[in-house]
Amino acid sequence: MKIGLISRGRTQSSAIVRTLSKEYDLDDNFELYFQAHSHIIKYQYAKTLGNKNYNLNIDFQNQLKTITNSIFLKKNFICKLWPSMLIEPPSKFEKNQTFNNIKNKIIFNISEYFRIKDYDQLYYISKDLHHSTLSWVYTKKTKLFHRSKFTEYTPPLITIDDNDLDIIRFYILEYCLQEKIKDFLCEQKIPYIDITETYSQYIDTDSIKTTVTNNDYTKLITNSDMLPKFIDDWYKVCCENTKDWKYY
Repeated sequence: MKIGLISRGRTQSSAIVRTLSKEYDLDDNFELYFQAHSHIIKYQYAKTLGNKNYNLNIDFQNQLKTITNSIFLKKNFICKLWPSMLIEPPSKFEKNQTFNNIKNKIIFNISEYFRIKDYDQLYYISKDLHHSTLSWVYTKKTKLFHRSKFTEYTPPLITIDDNDLDIIRFYILEYCLQEKIKDFLCEQKIPYIDITETYSQYIDTDSIKTTVTNNDYTKLITNSDMLPKFIDDWYKVCCENTKDWKYY
């Protein structure tokens, strides 16, 4: 069985993937596509050091194809499918960037690069934009992505700065792109199971080592009061500027 989970960060996709992989005895590919991003980032870092002899295949599209083809050599697997996996890094939307700049970095051909039609089962999960955005920027800044159920800790306070706002812009754009993947599935009549409202049924809390944090990010982010309007305004900007973007 080949299972794909269409999601993004902070949607509990990790817990779902780990649960389903155990339930159906699947090879867990987790976030394998980000290996392509790691190669690009290493290359960019090497360039900043002036290392002209850094031998690395930096063809992002070919790397993604290689990953996809290697995944489908397996008979039974599960894999996360995030819109950001098909966007050449860096994964943030800087103020001086245009939507066309970002669009030129996105691979929209998910039929080929994700082989989306070759999955036996597709699951789709989203989460509230406000809460998931705060959760994403908090975890990106603190690097505390998962909490062990066996360890107690006190989450630190953070303050959002301009660099964090760039990360938020990108995350909101990914939210819009995830919605567009859903539109593509509907238009192409590709079956999928939307577990946004029923996701808890797909998480076996006894078999995974992490737990839901239940953090109140409005209290953990010292200047969180400015974020609701920022998120709403930027979401509208994203919707307007991506209305003609389509997956195929």
